[in-house]
Amino acid sequence: MRNRRGLVAFAVVTTALAGAGGVAAARPRGLPILDNTPPTNVDGTPSRPPDRNGWYDHPVVYRFHGEDDQSGIASCDTVTYDGPDSADAKVKGGCDDKAGNRTEVTDSLQYDGTPPTVGVTPSRAPDHNGWYTHPVSLSARRCGRSSTPR
Repeated sequence: MRNRRGLVAFAVVTTALAGAGGVAAARPRGLPILDNTPPTNVDGTPSRPPDRNGWYDHPVVYRFHGEDDQSGIASCDTVTYDGPDSADAKVKGGCDDKAGNRTEVTDSLQYDGTPPTVGVTPSRAPDHNGWYTHPVSLSARRCGRSSTPR
């Protein structure tokens, strides 16, 4: 038999005579049993909590984990998310079992790695050649794109 990746997986059963009574007993012999069931309960876990108000503002590592009752887990992905900025960013990863079956899942997060910029506006024009020689008021405002409430 072949699983989804075309790998052959089967069990060999041999019989042996037990004692003088000739009773046959079946036992598996070192080869894997058919496993065409992918890993279950696969999920990603971020390596740290969000930075501010539920948002990540610098790269975050997601470690994926899962279970497999038949052949066991061979490996699970570790993924670093570092953009693009999104209120509904997607991190995709999964796990492979030892028989070659795979389960992938997608987790969501809020990510904004773009720092805000600030614009400063003076209350009046410079006094002489671009210089202020008397007190001046400045007003600051956020410019540019940033979705993280900071």
